[in-house]
Amino acid sequence: MLPGGARCVSSEAQEPNAHGRVSLAWGETTMSKIKSGRRWLSKLQGAVAILLVAVMPCAVFGAGESVSKKGGAKPPVKSELRLPAFAGQWYPAGRDDLARMVDGFMEAAKGLPKVKGRLIGLVSPHAGFVFSGPVAAFGYKLLAESGQKVGTVILIGPSHRFPLDGVSVNNVQDYQTPLGVIKNDRKLADEIIKASDGEFQYVPQAHAREHSLEAQLPFLQRSLKKGFKIVPILVNYPTFSARLASVLTKVVSRRKDVIIVASSDMSHYHPYAESRRMDLRTFEILKKLDVKALRKMVSGRETYLCGGAAVLTLAEVARSLGAKSMMGLKYLNSGDTSGHKEAVVGYCSVAVSIPAGKIKQENRSTGMNEQLNDSEKKELLSIARETIREYVRHHRVPKVEVHSERLKMRRGAFVTIKRHGSLRGCIGRFSPVSEPLYMIVQEMAVAAATQDPRFPPMSASETEDMQIEISVLSDLSKIKSIDEIKVGVHGLEIEKGLFRGVLLPQVATEYGWDRTTFLEQTCRKAGLPSDAYKKGATIYVFTAQVFGDKD
Repeated sequence: MLPGGARCVSSEAQEPNAHGRVSLAWGETTMSKIKSGRRWLSKLQGAVAILLVAVMPCAVFGAGESVSKKGGAKPPVKSELRLPAFAGQWYPAGRDDLARMVDGFMEAAKGLPKVKGRLIGLVSPHAGFVFSGPVAAFGYKLLAESGQKVGTVILIGPSHRFPLDGVSVNNVQDYQTPLGVIKNDRKLADEIIKASDGEFQYVPQAHAREHSLEAQLPFLQRSLKKGFKIVPILVNYPTFSARLASVLTKVVSRRKDVIIVASSDMSHYHPYAESRRMDLRTFEILKKLDVKALRKMVSGRETYLCGGAAVLTLAEVARSLGAKSMMGLKYLNSGDTSGHKEAVVGYCSVAVSIPAGKIKQENRSTGMNEQLNDSEKKELLSIARETIREYVRHHRVPKVEVHSERLKMRRGAFVTIKRHGSLRGCIGRFSPVSEPLYMIVQEMAVAAATQDPRFPPMSASETEDMQIEISVLSDLSKIKSIDEIKVGVHGLEIEKGLFRGVLLPQVATEYGWDRTTFLEQTCRKAGLPSDAYKKGATIYVFTAQVFGDKD
């Protein structure tokens, strides 16, 4: 099993359907309400061999050869057109047949709640339409009835057929379906890649035959007005969710015409009753928008969301923008839609909205309210060290119990790893965060050891002689004048558009920089010209309690 509860299978293997059998059977539960869908199905009932992949196992590759995370994607020279890979197999290849089927599903979706505020995201399944379509329709009908103007849909899903280790943002391809062509929002996709500081890239092989995103497109085309664009993103591991969510939070807060669709199925191939028990537990966590519980379930493989990293990303964005809960629209499994209950696949439709109007930012201050004592520093360093060793050697995060209330406070943190005096990795997160400090340190320790795009992942031998430094951060405080910056006291974050650069307070001290050099270097870290801070940029300062192995 892989993160998100996914199984590794060969992409060359024949793909059984949702019931674990190489056959296709559909029941009358929902399809009896959809005459056009039944007519299309009756044409294909004799063509079972063509339909072997109607619902494949949601197997997210994560083993084997990995894709390097170094370097970002270069701007595309010209656009490409991705042709539908599953038309005629997972859904009708004919334009009219497909439109009637999707419209029928949406017509049958009843009892939807009213959207309060601004709809920012959906969780939607991605199996063969005869199985998951009746569930997916609830989210898309809600979107259609909201009347909300949507210019771009950010689609996030898992990579089932390619061993993707990182985040792949497709900034090249337009997508074609039997209903027409959907343009890629290349400008936004490029901005997302650049904002990741080289961590995200475009991996063509991952998108070539990926169904998790393709399955959403016909529903979008029937629920939105023509002219909307998409940004297709693939991610497998929940360790990348926080970074992706950080970038996308800025996108959604800046552009009111953007929504996110996280593509995921639920449990796979359990008996009907067991599947419902497992899935409804996850469904309740989603409705409560319990990010901490969701992250624990996805990271610990306690849930069978094959798109767990995608769903976690949406949840983190929603929580950062002020959402308190999600709307659980529908849950069914393939036993409900097909009638076969021996081994089923679960599907859910979930929506999330935030209060209408300007997104409120939390009050921020420049100083730490709570300073860690020596004992708490040592405990946090020990947690970081053991977490790195356990993750590098066994690919798991150890469970930790702490008793100090200061280690449970909601604070951002950076973890810096050095070997022989040289940097080996450094990654962090700012407030607001939903997890306690010690868990943030665990998360950032793993990220610094394995996800810093400047370095390859650490080996087990390297963990024996590493030095760790932790920076516990204050909240960010926006400044009006660069005269407010105190070198040696403040760290800097500079933002311009989606570009963002951060340098910790100790960096300026270590290199002997003055205020101007500190500003210039932070701009360069953001991928901006060195004088970008002078016009159009937003500058934040913060303080940090910094301590390490030598303290």
